Amino acid sequence: MLDWIVQNAIGHIPIWVWPMLAGIAIGVHFVVRLFSKLPVVRPWSYIIIPLCIITYGGSIFMWGGSGVAAIWQAQIDAQQKKIDLAVAESRDANNKLTQVRKQKNRVIVQRQVVIHERIKTVEKQIDAECKVNPAAIQILNSAAENPEAKK
Repeated sequence: MLDWIVQNAIGHIPIWVWPMLAGIAIGVHFVVRLFSKLPVVRPWSYIIIPLCIITYGGSIFMWGGSGVAAIWQAQIDAQQKKIDLAVAESRDANNKLTQVRKQKNRVIVQRQVVIHERIKTVEKQIDAECKVNPAAIQILNSAAENPEAKK
């Protein structure tokens, strides 16, 4: 609950409010101290002076906290920019990888079609003699080779 209050209520207060509040607390403190000799102000000075001290201390504390939060927020924004850049680079790399894979798949399919056609041309010779033709061995060996690796 305290975290929610700090993030949603106090977190939206501009940073300039805290030094202004501290200045007002010091000003009120000195004015009340100056006029505390008057009988009308004296009873109120016992309440106002401690409140001014607490307000001054709390506003200085919150001013420091706002400064630290601003530093952390700047670091978060810088890291978020790096993350966005990395995501864009990753997307580009994935697109390039997808294109390369599609090209390799096309080459594989084309080679399969060529090898099947070459086997069909020699198939009748193999069936007629029941011997493995050296041409068939050559075709199967060429099917096992990667033409892209030679480049």
